[in-house]
Amino acid sequence: MTKKTILIAIAITAGVLLLFAILWFLNFTGQFHLYRDKAYGFSIKFPKHWQVISHPQPGGAVVFVSPKETAMDAFQENVNIAVQDVPPGIATLKTFSDQILLQMSKVFTNLKVTESKAITFGGRSGYRVLFAAEKPDAIRILNVWTIKSGSTAYILTYMAAARQYKAYLPLVEEMIKSFRLEILPRN
Repeated sequence: MTKKTILIAIAITAGVLLLFAILWFLNFTGQFHLYRDKAYGFSIKFPKHWQVISHPQPGGAVVFVSPKETAMDAFQENVNIAVQDVPPGIATLKTFSDQILLQMSKVFTNLKVTESKAITFGGRSGYRVLFAAEKPDAIRILNVWTIKSGSTAYILTYMAAARQYKAYLPLVEEMIKSFRLEILPRN
């Protein structure tokens, strides 16, 4: 083979790979709709085939529920967003994070923290914690949160059966990346 033939083959291969990457990206991003919550001042992309339950309870902004995989599917993976006031004594991300970890350990004695780290969420400093509970049900709970203006916490929670956690994680990661706090108009 000549050098020219090898370069042409490499260019064609790179072009085909780029085309497949673009098609995959367009298909993946086309799977999402935008949810905007004017009452709580945020937006997030969600998988378009998931059920949306807006404002299910006070402080509960929205719940996104995956479709049942089979008629026997007993646990539907879900992502919910809660918005709550933060008392002044725990209004920093560090103290709020410490408080959440303490509360979770008291409420769910079978939960084990498997990941805990600072992240960027909603364009600001945030925190991410993954909990695992093997008994009575094998579940995974991913919590991501941030605090706006030192007084309002936005908490995203992804709950999944342990066997399905990784399957839905790419969709959930896309949701987390898309979360944005919005400026609300003043009344």
